[in-house]
Formats: sequence, structure tokens, C-alpha cells
Amino acid sequence: MGKKPVDLAEIFTARNSYHDKAKLYVLNNGAISWGDGGELHDVINMYKKYGAVPQDVYTGLKAGQTTNNFKEMQGKLKPVLDSLVQASSKGKLTDNWMDSVDAILDEYLGKVPANFTYEGKNYTPKTFAKEVVGINPEDYVELSSYKDYPYYQKFVVPIPDNWSHDSDWNVPMKDLTSIIDNAVTKGYSVGWATDVSEPYFSYKNGWLMFRIWTWTRSMQRISRPCSQNLKKIKPLLKICVRKALTIFLQRMTTVCTS
Repeated sequence: MGKKPVDLAEIFTARNSYHDKAKLYVLNNGAISWGDGGELHDVINMYKKYGAVPQDVYTGLKAGQTTNNFKEMQGKLKPVLDSLVQASSKGKLTDNWMDSVDAILDEYLGKVPANFTYEGKNYTPKTFAKEVVGINPEDYVELSSYKDYPYYQKFVVPIPDNWSHDSDWNVPMKDLTSIIDNAVTKGYSVGWATDVSEPYFSYKNGWLMFRIWTWTRSMQRISRPCSQNLKKIKPLLKICVRKALTIFLQRMTTVCTS
């Protein structure tokens, strides 16, 4: 894009996602999934709606903190949201009902700056996104591959983390892999969203377990942490890389390409 690289505050996106998800949770009477999960389009949606800020302007950390305490924050948010759902069902929701949600987000993540100074110039999150970052949200398309939905049409991805009910273009798997290859070859960015709640992914231990099936008579299944025993499975990787990639992509939720 010809722009100078800038370290953006990821927590700004997360904070806005919490806000919007909380609002939809109450308006839908608690009938959408609530939690920390989300989709790739959340990043683009929040950028388009709220803009962006530099990392040093909004860290989301209180004095002395090095990490966020999302578990404790969620422990306060969920009861408040459920009480708002109950109030809404009785027609007793006040006009400023989101203030109680924002108060908790402010407590744990800090208030979002309305304006700030960056390299000697004053910005709002929206003007910073437009003038400094320069990403055009309309340049991104979201793709997925589901056999039980019509191909080459948009559909709402039926997973709990799609709390905003966004739609993806549904394409055959062979087209999806070709699109990814073409995008990477031509220097475009590719975002890959996949399920991280499966037992082969560990936040705590910091590794991804991948399973590769050897296509032999015995159909032996090999499991290895990617950071271990790479030399031992390298020949197997050469043989099975294409099929292994297909296995991974079949578990894929969405792909965003710009």
C-alpha cells in the first residue's frame, strides 16, 4: 500500500468486538454465543466501524499489568449481560443500558481514546485508520468451503463464533486452495481462521499438534507436535503435504484474502 508500517493496538479491535457482541447478545435475548471467540471478519468490521489506534496509545493494560485478566472480566460481564436480557424481556431496559457494559470494559481494558497525537499530529481512531494505516476494508473478501451449501454463493457461516452473522463466499475446496496459492504468489495477504478449541491446539503449551495420515495399506496415523521430531517426519511430509493441507483446510472456518 506504500504506507509506513505501524504497530496497531490489537486490544482496540478486541475491545470494540466485546462492545458490539454484548449489544447483540442482549438484543437477541442471549441467543448468540458469548465468549472470547470470534472470526477474521471481526478485525475488518471493527476497523471499518471504529478505525484503529497505535499500540503505544492504547495497550489495554492497567498500571503494573503485563497481561489482561479476561477470565475475571468475563466473570463480571456475563452476569450483567444476563440481567440486561432479563430486564429487556420485561420491557424494563433503560436507554443507557450499554453504559454498564462499557464501565466493565473500561475497568479492565481502559477507556478508548477519542483522539491522540501520533508523530506530532492529532488524530481520531477513524482519521488515523484512513490517513496513516490506509487499509480499505472493501478490498477484503471472505471465503469458506462447505459441501452442504451451494457453491459460488454467499451464506452465513453456521458456527457459534460468527456472532455477527456475517456471510462468506462458498467455493469448492480445490478452488479455495487455488485462490490461496494465487494470492500468496502475487504478494497479497491471506488470513486463515480455524478452530483452536480442538485437542490438537494448546494455548497453554504453545504448540499445534498436526495429524498426518500415511496413505499405506495399514492407514497408519502419525501424530507429532510440529516443534518436535521434524527430521523423523520430513520424508512423510514430502509425500503427504498436499493431502495434509486438504485435511487442515477442511477444518478451516474462513479465509480472508486481500
